[in-house]
Amino acid sequence: MTEKSFRINPWLSIWVKPGQTIRSIVNYNVSYRFLAICSILGFFQVLIWYTFFPTVPSLTGLLISPLPILFMLALLFEYLNFTILAAFLYWGGKMLKGKGSFKQIRAAVYWASVPRIAAFGLSILLGLIIVKPILIVGFLSISSICWTVVILVCTLVEVQKFSTWRTILNIILAIIFSAVLLIIGSFLFNLVFN
Repeated sequence: MTEKSFRINPWLSIWVKPGQTIRSIVNYNVSYRFLAICSILGFFQVLIWYTFFPTVPSLTGLLISPLPILFMLALLFEYLNFTILAAFLYWGGKMLKGKGSFKQIRAAVYWASVPRIAAFGLSILLGLIIVKPILIVGFLSISSICWTVVILVCTLVEVQKFSTWRTILNIILAIIFSAVLLIIGSFLFNLVFN
């Protein structure tokens, strides 16, 4: 399939037709724009790190700028973030007899993050225009989180072939899996380092 045969603009249609959009993406290329979304979110993550931690250690003694290293770490973080979340949703979905493959679920997860990209971009733009846009940025953050969850539910309904309630249960199972893993990891960390 060529690029021209992909008939929708997923960056726009995911906002209003997430089910149809993810179906088109999965039918076209299940990894469509995965690294692009990881890169964009990684770039914004680096900007946030520089905003909140302006004294990021400089590697000037090594004649290396920390920015490319931070960008690669942020890209890796986003890649792992989407992959791990998709794995938890995949395992929970299989317990509930879901039909989606791991890559389809990963596509649903990373395309659901498009509102985060928009919120980051608008926050940066507002930061350049308004001196302290804290209230507006807070509203954008909360709105993007809510819309990301709505899109995630809609895209998972499509790829898992679940009802909305079963999809919400799938998400709750993924949260439980990650919480258990975090508790076990914290316990092991404390055993080893204390």
